[in-house]
Amino acid sequence: MSETFNELIAYKPQYVFMNIRGNSFNDITTPHEVYMDIVRIVEELHAAGVQKIFIASIIERGHCTKFTGINSGSFNKMRNAVNGRLKKHFYGDEHAEFIQIGIYFFIASITERGHCPKFTGINSGSFNKMRNAVNRRLKKHFYGDEHAEFIQIGIYFL
Repeated sequence: MSETFNELIAYKPQYVFMNIRGNSFNDITTPHEVYMDIVRIVEELHAAGVQKIFIASIIERGHCTKFTGINSGSFNKMRNAVNGRLKKHFYGDEHAEFIQIGIYFFIASITERGHCPKFTGINSGSFNKMRNAVNRRLKKHFYGDEHAEFIQIGIYFL
């Protein structure tokens, strides 16, 4: 696994929201390979102690970069195939949930920083105090909301 993944696991999040952007799609990968990579990551997150993994659907793209070797039509066929498999695979799973983006919003917590760039004018201690205050307010604001939920998470980019 990547260094980013190991950092996420060290954070020991209760929840992880996976925002899959589709960078794995190209003219040599198959939808099944992308689907299996996502399933493997979810299994590893759960094995590492994450209570719940939320998997966002892969959203439509208007165009694809030339180096991928595919056009937006091919991309959308592939993403629909992967989304369909993920939805079916995780249906009723108590540890992972596939979410069709646009139906329900998750407001992710702001995660801790070890250091802040000089141009911000604040140190990590000040940042983390502000982060904690914002997270508390968001949690209170969205408590009981039927269309949105605040969750304390670590973020992993696929």
